[in-house]
Amino acid sequence: MKIKLLVSRGGLDFSQVAGQEIEVADVEGERMIAEGQAVSLEPEAKPEADKKPAKAAAKSKAAEAKPEADA
Repeated sequence: MKIKLLVSRGGLDFSQVAGQEIEVADVEGERMIAEGQAVSLEPEAKPEADKKPAKAAAKSKAAEAKPEADA
């Protein structure tokens, strides 16, 4: 995951400064974003799952309309 650091950080063999764009494991990136230490630079994907519920909702409305028409 690509992130932009909002804080500086360092370890035994590295140092990174705020504003630096780095690649980290997804788990680490998500943790740092949740703690306000970084922001994601990953493009937001449009999940296909969002499209499916909309179709299901349309089918549900059609299914609801049929019993009323029969009555």
